[in-house]
Amino acid sequence: MPEEKEVKSNGKENEDAYLSEMFFLFKEAFRDASQAISRFTGDALSMTAEGFESTDIVGLQPLLSLQDGPFVVIRVDMHSDLNGSLLLLIELNSALNISAHLLKKFGMELASEKGGNEITEWESSVLVETANIIASKISSRLSDYLHLTVSISPPAMVTDMPWPAIEETLVSYMENSMSIFLIRTRIVSDAGTGLLLFIPDNKSYARIRKSLQSGDMYGRK
Repeated sequence: MPEEKEVKSNGKENEDAYLSEMFFLFKEAFRDASQAISRFTGDALSMTAEGFESTDIVGLQPLLSLQDGPFVVIRVDMHSDLNGSLLLLIELNSALNISAHLLKKFGMELASEKGGNEITEWESSVLVETANIIASKISSRLSDYLHLTVSISPPAMVTDMPWPAIEETLVSYMENSMSIFLIRTRIVSDAGTGLLLFIPDNKSYARIRKSLQSGDMYGRK
């Protein structure tokens, strides 16, 4: 079966090459987002990416189901040539630390009587705006590099255990395809950590692959 092995080997090499290009694209997009967040917060908040991975719903469920406490989950949907969602997941205590850090920087420090796990309207606003900036920069980079039109919806935020919070989003994509592609990005700041998921639908995933394979949009073949 040498021919079959060779086909499988070539298939894996093509997949590895595609993922390498995709990760490069998201590193660039994440760098744009990180710089924008630094400008928005006056360097009060910085972000770095610990790693980029591809997974699917089977691989993602154990990771999120093992989390002990609630998360703040902010969803931004993508439309036009690319359809999908960007999901920012931040452990609740980290989200509270981040929002308090930003509000203090902006001169809006909350009263100490505030309940421990209660998210106020001000805290919600700065978290949503942070997610909006990240999503805007990532969608702009995707649009520029892939030569596709990408628009985004206003962010929507919920607080829940991580898996229930995103299960509906994942299921909505499963209706059109049994295959879901996700890129996981660790977001780290002095105030806390989070997770960024990019979930294109099946047609958009195919478009991304086609665009990456068709040219030298990074100045390289």
